[in-house]
Amino acid sequence: MASKTTKDVRQGDTHRTSNFEITREGAAAYAAQFDPQPMHLNDDAAEGSFFGEFTASGWYTLSLTMKLMVESRPFGDTPLVGMRVDDIRFSRPVTPGMVLHAESEVEDIRVSASHADRGYVSLHVRTMTENGEEVLRQRWIVLLPA
Repeated sequence: MASKTTKDVRQGDTHRTSNFEITREGAAAYAAQFDPQPMHLNDDAAEGSFFGEFTASGWYTLSLTMKLMVESRPFGDTPLVGMRVDDIRFSRPVTPGMVLHAESEVEDIRVSASHADRGYVSLHVRTMTENGEEVLRQRWIVLLPA
């Protein structure tokens, strides 16, 4: 797969990743290490939580989105180098058994004012269920060769 530069990317370009099924074990393992709140660790504690059921950490969902995007290689062999993430919105709780994928759309492309050999691509990234429900959205700025 060829490497892409800002010259190969167009506003409105879209990309969809593969699917990933959320498991209780995977979500709990992530939470135990990075977000050890009761609703992410076990069913009994989750029942008394705000959500009333076991939910995956939003940070797990965000990390999973990054994994899906990196593995799907939206810019070919060009690495997905993040410069900034803005407007993170957790739209709904993620629970075991949900099958998620990520979708991205190019919003803007610009060449760096200080480094003519690189540019920035703005992506609207959404994490979706197999039923088309959004669970997470954010805006990424990624670095590409010009």
